[in-house]
Amino acid sequence: MRVVTDWVEDSKTSYTDRWIKAIIHDVNQLEMTKVLSHYGVKFVKTTGNRAHAMCPFHVSKNHAGKKLGSFSVSIGKNLCYCFACQKGGNNVASYQLLFNCDEKTAALQIACDFGLITKEEFEKLSDVEYVKTEAKYDFQKYVKPKPVYQDEVLKVRTDTYEFMRDYFGLTDEDRELLEKKRALEPERIAADYFSIDTKSNPNKVTDFCAAFAKRFPEYASEMTSIPGFFEHKNKLTNSWKPSIMLFDGIGILIRDANGKIPGVQIRMKNLDVNGLRYKFMSYDYGDGSKGYNRGGCSCGTPIDVVYPDNITRDTMVCLAEGRFKAEILRQQGCIGISVQGVNNFNGIDLTLNAIEAKIGRQIKRLYIFYDADIVENPSVFKALMSLAQYLDEEKPGIDMYQMVWRMEAGKGIDDCILAGNRAMVRPIAMSKMKEIYDMSIKEATVIAGLEGVKPIDMTGEDRENFINAFQTLVCGELFP
Repeated sequence: MRVVTDWVEDSKTSYTDRWIKAIIHDVNQLEMTKVLSHYGVKFVKTTGNRAHAMCPFHVSKNHAGKKLGSFSVSIGKNLCYCFACQKGGNNVASYQLLFNCDEKTAALQIACDFGLITKEEFEKLSDVEYVKTEAKYDFQKYVKPKPVYQDEVLKVRTDTYEFMRDYFGLTDEDRELLEKKRALEPERIAADYFSIDTKSNPNKVTDFCAAFAKRFPEYASEMTSIPGFFEHKNKLTNSWKPSIMLFDGIGILIRDANGKIPGVQIRMKNLDVNGLRYKFMSYDYGDGSKGYNRGGCSCGTPIDVVYPDNITRDTMVCLAEGRFKAEILRQQGCIGISVQGVNNFNGIDLTLNAIEAKIGRQIKRLYIFYDADIVENPSVFKALMSLAQYLDEEKPGIDMYQMVWRMEAGKGIDDCILAGNRAMVRPIAMSKMKEIYDMSIKEATVIAGLEGVKPIDMTGEDRENFINAFQTLVCGELFP
């Protein structure tokens, strides 16, 4: 009897195993985008045969998983993969990664969640009570929203910042810097630039706020919702009064594609403690203000647009880093778009849409003028690749070109053109730039002897060897 009992139990186990294998197979046939969506993944874009979302396997408060771009699902193969964390697989494998469980548990849970097996069958096969799986994360909250400003908000900000420009005016010293060093035209200077010295003369703040309230009494209740404005508490009277951020430098009115002003950037007279020259007039006062400041808000990093005097069907649309570079491109007859930092291109598709509406035609080509040090800085080169991928997903159909020139011709395109080196600038198709980047990263890793070494484990010497190899490879491709 003992032998017979053992044989019956083995037969039952074998049947159960076959049943579970069949369930695993059926679960992996379910449409992956529907399975992952059920567990909270938010797909935001489909290009060709791929559906894109934030990676659900390494999303966290401070991790790169909050950035769209590296994770996608192959709709035809019904498989997913993330190039950032290098994780992925089929439905069962994805559930295992999401909920840190074994294969059997993952398969049975998905099968019951999607009605492939009954609750009773689930509990028979797993020996635990069935509880429907809730979404792992609210992935949508990690998606960085695109910068969209309401018309009434833009009107308030535009009125405010143009009043600020007129109130503070421009010193002779700053005008000379803009005219001679930056080669800006008088009408452009008058439109978008002013001097501010509230840091060295804080008493000017009170006078300015009073003048502003007199000019725009209708904005009195909205002042702390304007980037750069807040309320300060007087220690003696215990009362709150409007104030603005303190700067010494040149104010630059940042304009969107329709000429409205979402924010003001300050070119500071002196570098700050972090070595920065440019800052926005925006801050949200919270717990760090010790109770003496309140209100305020951020303007983010708005994208800036300047137009040439004449626009034709052949007018080039160009993107660079910073207003002064865009101004020089404008002088060359181009539409100049500037981002405030190579990674701050979120919403560039909306800007391009607005430009198309304004000029009445579709933008077919975009020329990118990231600085010449792109050939020796893997981080800047990577930012260019991210921009290209972003536009491929958000605004497909635009041919993109990176404009390249040797570093000795000038670091920025403004330096290059003002030095008379415009003829040294040439376009490289983005597809070719991607080939160069991928090849250079791979071969520089081999040359530096860093195969399999994680960036966090690299020494300073490792990074130096890698960057030197990267520079040599990129320059060899671009400037043979």
